[in-house]
Amino acid sequence: MEQTWILKLAACLSVGTLLSGCASAPVGDIHRVDFGNFTYVTAAAGKVTAHNGVCRWNTGANPIEFEVAEITYGHLNGDGLDEAAIVTCCNTGGSGVFTEGFVYALKAGQASLLATVEGGDRAFGGINHIAIQDGQLQVERIGTDSCAICPERIETSSYHLNNHLLVQVGEMTKRKYNVHDKQVSCIWPSKEQ
Repeated sequence: MEQTWILKLAACLSVGTLLSGCASAPVGDIHRVDFGNFTYVTAAAGKVTAHNGVCRWNTGANPIEFEVAEITYGHLNGDGLDEAAIVTCCNTGGSGVFTEGFVYALKAGQASLLATVEGGDRAFGGINHIAIQDGQLQVERIGTDSCAICPERIETSSYHLNNHLLVQVGEMTKRKYNVHDKQVSCIWPSKEQ
């Protein structure tokens, strides 16, 4: 069982190195970077390469699934060029679904990580939505005082990029969670998946 998991993980990672690693052709616009076929270094699962927006492997006991959930673009670092903000989800084989955010800029024709955005497990700080507006990164997280599957509020924070650090601007705002709020779909997967 363990050997099968290692082989599937190695295949998932190595194919992606060919698609999005050092050998990728330089691009002139961040919008042309294929973040759905890209390698990420995550807190939840380590180095993961997505193919068509997902990477799945099985540990023998539980399937693990990584998904690129949201990609948005906008001016963030003041250079006049767009940056990309990406939200990913990772179910590590248990009940948790962990979100993380990544901010990339184009440097020498390659996507270069500028900063990471802390997420969480579903209603315990999971990223609900991310946007770049007016030179700031807007991050909506789901909050609760009870359980990971019991969303109670949306907590919105704004950040300014200072070198490779996201510095919070102003106070976090909170509002009541509404079932019609835009959601990163992999946080609340349907029963059919």
